[in-house]
Amino acid sequence: MGKKILGLIVTIFVIWAGLSGRFVLIGTNSSTALVVVGFIFLIGNIISIVTHKEEEEVSKEEKVSNIVLPEHLERAAELIEQGMKKEAIFQTLKSEGLAWKEASDAYYKAFHIHLTEQENGQKNNRI
Repeated sequence: MGKKILGLIVTIFVIWAGLSGRFVLIGTNSSTALVVVGFIFLIGNIISIVTHKEEEEVSKEEKVSNIVLPEHLERAAELIEQGMKKEAIFQTLKSEGLAWKEASDAYYKAFHIHLTEQENGQKNNRI
């Protein structure tokens, strides 16, 4: 957000510089062209700031939806250790009341932990 505000300040300075008549747009030798370009960038900066706030709200919602409860993670890890296939684990978790997304998130996080533990175990055996 700080870069966007800085861009807004620089754009306002460019417009002011063009309006003062002391500065011109390179290649055109026109201060009016500098003002026009400044306003184009100003509009772009304002749109960028507005859409950034909308993106922040969406990403906060995504972060909340990516939270996997410990009991779901434990259950998925238990099923992975039993040697069940991915589809069977999804179906089992769904039959236990989880939504498809919750079951999927729990499985993938538990599987990642399982792989990490296996990898760490292999590294310890090598040492």
